[in-house]
Amino acid sequence: MKIAAFLALGLAVLALVLWQAFGRAQQVAPIQAGALQAHLEHYARAGHHRSGGDGDAATRDWLSGELRDAGFDVEVQSIPFEQWNHEEAYLETAGGRLEGFPLWWPPRDPGLRSVSGRVRLVADAGPGDIGVISIDPYLLASLKDEHRKVIADASERGLVGIIILTKTISGEHFAFNAEAGLADIAVLILGSEHAGAVDKVIADETAAQLRLHGDYQTSATWNVIGRLNRAGSETVVVSTPRTGWFNCGAERGPGVALFVELARWAASEGDADLVFVATGGHEIAHIGMDAFMKAGAPDPQTTANWVHLGASIAAHEWADPDERRLGASSAQNSATRWIIFSENQTFEMFRHFHSLGYQFSPANVSVFGEAKDVHAAGYSRFFAFAGGHPYFHLPSDEADNTSGEMLAPVALAIQKIMLKSL
Repeated sequence: MKIAAFLALGLAVLALVLWQAFGRAQQVAPIQAGALQAHLEHYARAGHHRSGGDGDAATRDWLSGELRDAGFDVEVQSIPFEQWNHEEAYLETAGGRLEGFPLWWPPRDPGLRSVSGRVRLVADAGPGDIGVISIDPYLLASLKDEHRKVIADASERGLVGIIILTKTISGEHFAFNAEAGLADIAVLILGSEHAGAVDKVIADETAAQLRLHGDYQTSATWNVIGRLNRAGSETVVVSTPRTGWFNCGAERGPGVALFVELARWAASEGDADLVFVATGGHEIAHIGMDAFMKAGAPDPQTTANWVHLGASIAAHEWADPDERRLGASSAQNSATRWIIFSENQTFEMFRHFHSLGYQFSPANVSVFGEAKDVHAAGYSRFFAFAGGHPYFHLPSDEADNTSGEMLAPVALAIQKIMLKSL
């Protein structure tokens, strides 16, 4: 009888431990696809989300209100900087104007932003010419070191401008994240829709005019920080970038939509303190995350978990523009989206996300994006999303590139993991 009682007690303890480890995580009220869809559409409607612009300000105000409504104390952290106020960027040729986008940051000297010269492939170009390089931006957000070297070498050889011809699904120009310390030379980004026209200008050996119109202005971007202090011994952090080059429907939209719904849900769960931060300045060297880390981030030693809702969490993997127009594909961007995580969460990551189609990157193997900032600051328990999709960093990245339906299972997986820290 004693042995039977001991075994029964042991089984009861084991059942309790297993329930605490696994069962409690299942007691979650799932975030609804319809709510996520509404947030995706709201975010995209604000227009371009470039740091310091109207879309940045509109999203700041919207998320501040959402956090207050969820019961958070809200601080808006201002980050002043000098922004390039983009008006237009183009190459004027004998055959017409080719519209594009500048590489941030354009030269300070206005004379260097309006140049003329013969257009040639960069390897063949010399003093006074405009050089052309082609880049496939697949899996890129910024230029590679090899691209920076080509631009620097071209400037040293006396070229007056550079055209980056980007190959994209829609033919639109790709926008690379801002480059600090680049050579003082005008760089125009064109989409592959203009490849034929550029080839003709090169073949004709005629002069063209490269123009980057705009000016530098004092500006600011903002971090929206919500805090809910519940006298907990530990803190859970949720972060997402708010800003990007264009409307960022599937790039930033999923992170923002999840941010709002997770704030509403977490506010009524557990007793851990909560910090929710939506950062500005993502596309210009993460200046918002940098500011938050310097003033506002909680102590790494008392942070139970940090969830970073980065780029392209769930998006359609359209094969071509026609498929997008018809809405015909059910495929997602599984090959180009990652979860980066601290090694102490390996089991949880594979358990909850393996079936959803993510690439896995343990932080001791590779850490990138703003997860790198979190890791470098000494937070020992975190996971972060990062990735791309077919319309990533393109002007036509709208809300139809993602959906609340595909995002809802991701939300549930995050809830189950977060609940253990709340």
